[in-house]
Amino acid sequence: MSRFRYPQPPNEDAFEEFCLALGKEAWSKPLLERYGHRGERQHGIDLLDMSGDTPLFAVQCKHHAPNRTLPPPVLETAVLASQPNRILWSDDGVYALIARERLGVRRIWTQAALAWLVDEGRIGGEVHTAASARLIGWGYSFTRSNPAIMREAGRLAEWNRERWPLNEAVKYLGLQEVRPGDAIFLGVSLVKDGYREGAIQEQRRGLLLDVLAALRQRLDMSESLLDDFDRFLPKLFGLDALGADDARKTFRAWRAGGRKVVLRS
Repeated sequence: MSRFRYPQPPNEDAFEEFCLALGKEAWSKPLLERYGHRGERQHGIDLLDMSGDTPLFAVQCKHHAPNRTLPPPVLETAVLASQPNRILWSDDGVYALIARERLGVRRIWTQAALAWLVDEGRIGGEVHTAASARLIGWGYSFTRSNPAIMREAGRLAEWNRERWPLNEAVKYLGLQEVRPGDAIFLGVSLVKDGYREGAIQEQRRGLLLDVLAALRQRLDMSESLLDDFDRFLPKLFGLDALGADDARKTFRAWRAGGRKVVLRS
């Protein structure tokens, strides 16, 4: 069995900010705040509820650098998760696999946990969508996407194709973990939303070309799938005939010109 490690948020600050946003929604703690700063005495606390409610609510966030062995406190977490009525929440595939094989630990990952919270009515669907867009932005290739998640990535980047997480959402379309038909549909949906919500024409066309470049890198891309992309454009654009026409002309120019188009405003 091959082993791999899932990508992680780039640094501890990014991970703690994600945990803070998630904790406020998932646990209904609007006054949850980051506690102290790196280098200060934090007593193992990274997030603290400042509401004054009892019992005190605090969170410790554990972000581990790639290719580094897990320290004993993290292994202790797996032992605690192996006890009855407990489950391990981890996006680290290797860690979860070892915990399952050695200790019989059951595991859940962030997007699955968010979906459960939505089903339980603890958070709204928009929280799941925004968090999933950020997970894709952090390179979580196993994250499932849909048009709403891709659209949220565009909105978070203000439809600037060079900004995070939109740039990473485009790269997501080129991953082999994403089925080719899904990549085509998500790509067209992202382009459609970019045309509808993006303010700058050059950015809209540039986003389309970035999407096409990501699709082109796929080993399973074919001319028939590109035909599907062409057919999907007018269908998904709906009443936006001008946008559909511009996108289709740009796409066909890209296809006829050896996959290259010079952007002009």
